[in-house]
Amino acid sequence: MSFLVGIFCFALASSVTAIMVKIAYKIHFLDAPIDRSAHTIPTPTGGGLALVFPYAVVLFLLYGIELLDKDELIALSAAFLIALLGLVDDIKPIDFRFRLSAQVIFGLAALVMLLPIAPLQIGAYSFSEEITLFILAFTSLIWMTNLYNFMDGIDGLAVSELIFISSAVVYFSTYEGDLKLQIISVSLLFSGIAFGLWNWAPAKIFLGDLGSGFIGFVLGILALISLRTGTISVWTWLLLTGVFACDATMTLIIRLVSRLSIHEGHASHAYQILAHKLSSHSSVVILLMLVNITWLFPLAVFSHFRPDFAATLALLGLFPLALLVCYLELKHPKGFSSE
Repeated sequence: MSFLVGIFCFALASSVTAIMVKIAYKIHFLDAPIDRSAHTIPTPTGGGLALVFPYAVVLFLLYGIELLDKDELIALSAAFLIALLGLVDDIKPIDFRFRLSAQVIFGLAALVMLLPIAPLQIGAYSFSEEITLFILAFTSLIWMTNLYNFMDGIDGLAVSELIFISSAVVYFSTYEGDLKLQIISVSLLFSGIAFGLWNWAPAKIFLGDLGSGFIGFVLGILALISLRTGTISVWTWLLLTGVFACDATMTLIIRLVSRLSIHEGHASHAYQILAHKLSSHSSVVILLMLVNITWLFPLAVFSHFRPDFAATLALLGLFPLALLVCYLELKHPKGFSSE
C-alpha cells in the first residue's frame, strides 16, 4: 500500500509543480531577487502546493480507512492553515508579528488535539510534568515551523532535507510497524522527490513560505504523534533535524547576542556563507546531505536502539555542528548578499 501511495504522490506532485510553473509566469507569481537573495532572476514561487495536495489526499485516505483518528486528523490538518498563511505572505509580505500570532493560534489548536504530551525520557529518568511538557512541545512546534522557513534560502536545500528526514522516518516507522506514520512519511518522501527535480539548482520554482512553513509544521506534528506512539524518540528527531536545527538556532543566538534583528531577512546563516564561498548551491546541499547520511543518521539509529544513551548521542551529534556554525558565522558576521 505504501508503495502505491508513493507513486500516486509522485505523479500528483509532479503534475501540480508543472502546472504551478506555467501559472506563475502567466499571473506574475514570481520571487523577484533582492540584495540578500541567492537567485538573480525572477523565479516562480508557491511550489509548496505540490506537497500540500498529496498530503491532503493521504490524510483523508488514512482517516477513511481508520488508520488516523479524528484528533490526529485535526492536528495534522492545521498544516493547511499554515500553508494558507504562507501563501498570503508569498503574495504580499505580512508583518512578522501577525504571522507569528497566527502560527501560535494554529499551533495551540493542533497541540490541544494531541494531549497529553508524551513524557520526555532522559536516560533512565522519565520527565512527565504536563505543563512543562506542553510548553516544550509548543515552543518546538513553532520553532520547527519557522526554522524551516529560515533554512529555505538556496536551491534544493529545504526539499533535500525533507527527503532525508522522511526517508529516515519511513525506516523507523517500518521497523516499528507504525503503518500510519509510514504512509504519511512515504507521501512526503515521494512528493519531495517530485518537487526536488524542479527545485534543484538552478531552481525552476521555489517552495515559497507556503511550502517551507508547511513542511516544518507537518514534521513537528509528526514528531509529536510519533512520541505518543513510542515510534521515534525526541532525541532521534533532534538528530534527524540536526543540520537545520543547529544552523537556525545558533544563528538566532548569535544575532541576539550581537543585537541584530532576528525577524528581518538576512544572509548570515552558515549554509548561506558556504554557498557564497563555494559559489554553488548544489555543492552545499550535497555536503549537508552527506553530513546527514554519514554522521546524523547512524547516530539516530544508535539512539533508537539504545534509548538509554539517546540523549548523550544527540549531544554528541549536534555539538560539533553547532561549533561549525559558530565558527563560520563569527568569521563572517555580516554574512553575504547576492553581490
